[in-house]
Amino acid sequence: MSKFEYVMVLVSIILGLGIAQILAGVAKILKRWSKIKIYIPHLLWVFVVFGIHIQEWWVNYEFLKIINQWRFSTFFILISFSTVLFIMAKLLFPIRFKGEDKDFKVFYFREFHRMFFMGILLIIIACIQNIVLFNEGLLEQYMLLIIGGGFAYLIFSRTKNEYIHYGMSIGMFLLGIAYILIKDPVLN
Repeated sequence: MSKFEYVMVLVSIILGLGIAQILAGVAKILKRWSKIKIYIPHLLWVFVVFGIHIQEWWVNYEFLKIINQWRFSTFFILISFSTVLFIMAKLLFPIRFKGEDKDFKVFYFREFHRMFFMGILLIIIACIQNIVLFNEGLLEQYMLLIIGGGFAYLIFSRTKNEYIHYGMSIGMFLLGIAYILIKDPVLN
């Protein structure tokens, strides 16, 4: 087993747990479909967080070529990203589907600030990763900074303006699709 394989096993397990969490949550929704009230921004965030999980697993293969010497600090940055992503997946769904948790609009507005706080942590870790591993300057990561600003606005304003929440969720969903269509990463 190579050093890369050794390190990536744990990262992959955490990503796999996040994916399993999302799939289990979607399965619970489908199982209780007639009793659940779907909320579009919540549903879009489910797709976005799932997509980030898959994208992270996919691009982690690039570290085989980029990282020549594995250090704990490098591993810590990689595992931190996956860990925060798992927590986001866990926050997407109620522990039990009972009472008001069956209305995902109520659930979303009660919980969105926690998920967006994790989103800010994810962006901070991604920026650190990009600086340390890819030698990108902070200003080169303007898209991440804009998204982080959006998350911060939603958290600190505690706005319940549905147009803003729809806009943020639709924007992130479309950004994810654009990434796939434009970048279309290839494993080398």
